[in-house]
Amino acid sequence: MCGICGFTGKKDRKTLEAMNKVLSHRGPDDAGFYDDDIVSLGHRRLSIIDLSEQARQPMCNEDSSVWLVVNGEIYNFRSLRKDLVSLGHTFRSQSDSETIVHAYEEYGEDFVLKLDGMFAIAVWDAEQKKLILARDRIGIKPLYYAFSNEKLLFASEIKSILQDSTFNKEINPDGFFQYLAFQCIITSETMFKGIYKLEPGSMLIYRDNGFKKRKYWSLEESLTHETKEKDVAEALRNAVQTHLVSDVPVGVLLSGGLDSSAIVALMHGQGIENIETFTVGFNQPDDELVFARAVAEQFKTRHHELIVEPARLAELLEKIVWHMDEPLADGGAIATYLAAAKVREFVKVVLVGEGGDETLAGYNWYRLANFPLSLLPQKAKRRLYFYLTTFYKGDSPKPFDIFLNLFEEKRDFLDSMASFEIKNILPNSLLMKVDKMTMAHSLEARVPFLDHKFVSAALGLAGDKKISLFSTKIFLRNYMQNRLPKSILQRRKHGFIMPIGKWLDNELYSFAHDTLCSGNSYLTGVLPRNRIEGLFNKEKGLRAIENKSLLWKLLIFEIWQRQYLG
Repeated sequence: MCGICGFTGKKDRKTLEAMNKVLSHRGPDDAGFYDDDIVSLGHRRLSIIDLSEQARQPMCNEDSSVWLVVNGEIYNFRSLRKDLVSLGHTFRSQSDSETIVHAYEEYGEDFVLKLDGMFAIAVWDAEQKKLILARDRIGIKPLYYAFSNEKLLFASEIKSILQDSTFNKEINPDGFFQYLAFQCIITSETMFKGIYKLEPGSMLIYRDNGFKKRKYWSLEESLTHETKEKDVAEALRNAVQTHLVSDVPVGVLLSGGLDSSAIVALMHGQGIENIETFTVGFNQPDDELVFARAVAEQFKTRHHELIVEPARLAELLEKIVWHMDEPLADGGAIATYLAAAKVREFVKVVLVGEGGDETLAGYNWYRLANFPLSLLPQKAKRRLYFYLTTFYKGDSPKPFDIFLNLFEEKRDFLDSMASFEIKNILPNSLLMKVDKMTMAHSLEARVPFLDHKFVSAALGLAGDKKISLFSTKIFLRNYMQNRLPKSILQRRKHGFIMPIGKWLDNELYSFAHDTLCSGNSYLTGVLPRNRIEGLFNKEKGLRAIENKSLLWKLLIFEIWQRQYLG
């Protein structure tokens, strides 16, 4: 796991070093650079596989005609390396990254098809004068790009691109409307006008001052076949096993929910002992601590608990927003950020349960696909699904129009919902949160439930094997019978739930009110002040959820605007 950056055009080591330095939290172990008259590459290293000097980046092939920087891990690198050696390639290191260099030499632009893992890659082909950017199939690792002053800029984080003095920072107004509904921007745009995310499963090929995009993988392939439960079980076991590849210790962020508990059970089943597990509590009646503790006790893990104190929240929000690069109003970022700080004291790599809900039907709104809700007209189901996932009742129709444009009709409504979330919500919200909050503490997070082979197998499983009107994640609950405590198997969906409404009414009230309603608030120039003031009123039922959801989004946006554009 690392941070990468670079640009095309004439050499500018000062800018390159600035871009690299601002990514130091992603890779505190080393820094490296390459530049010529056409391309400059920067790299921050977090040593996970092959800790030696030979694995430093940027790295090149035998004749220095191909250069690479990569953020991520290639889980099948050993088998790929064996194939490449048999084809005559010579390796200098034992790192997974070097397999990418030789895979490109051997397979050209199709090299990405050989990679199993999470990655954001930049390959410079000096002979063909071609720069290739590539992002993993699901979008686990972020990769941003922009064009400024006739050059291409790219980086693992937006703040790195902003180090280029030629880039003009402006708010993207279309992104603002998306954010108000989805708590993030779900398209390839960002909140900065002119900065984009490379889409999951995509490549950007830059050559002769022009570029083209290529989609090398599509989720649709996973929705055209049917798989059996035993195939899904095997895919999950393999995913957990491959995600343990490391030369440093690996832990688990244990929420006490079904997904992360299943990861611990499968690790234990593969003979892993003394697993380091970590969980977060908030001194709330519905804390996860007791459930995580039950799993830890059953598998005799080395368990660590962290209690979040509300007094630190305002200070924490400032740090979290800076690391996030753009507004992302997922309250779970607080838990992930604090947990990552604790985890990093013990391990460099942690497995997390993200992706289990989307691949195995864990959300309650997926019941829209079950009888009798399935009898509703498609139009009504789409509108209800949109509301249940956003609680958005704003005046602008733009967010719903964007949603309709992205929501595709699949085999059934369950596939449509899962596809929408895996393609749009996961890479732009949940996975972005996990990456930014863990890398803020130089911690690598891995997501076994989003191994692309497991995703394909899980989405091919019949809907009635995953969800009913009375139960979610039917397959996983059945698979974990006799492996996990009944308290976990019978528990409803929970996750790291933040008491945000309580905080906004109490500990965060003064901070939020001063931030949003003061004379220098950016948002009071965008929205009516009385509309913002009204969100602080105490309400009940759905109105309370709607108001607190919008209030939290506005608070995060205002903090971001002051940090990056104020």
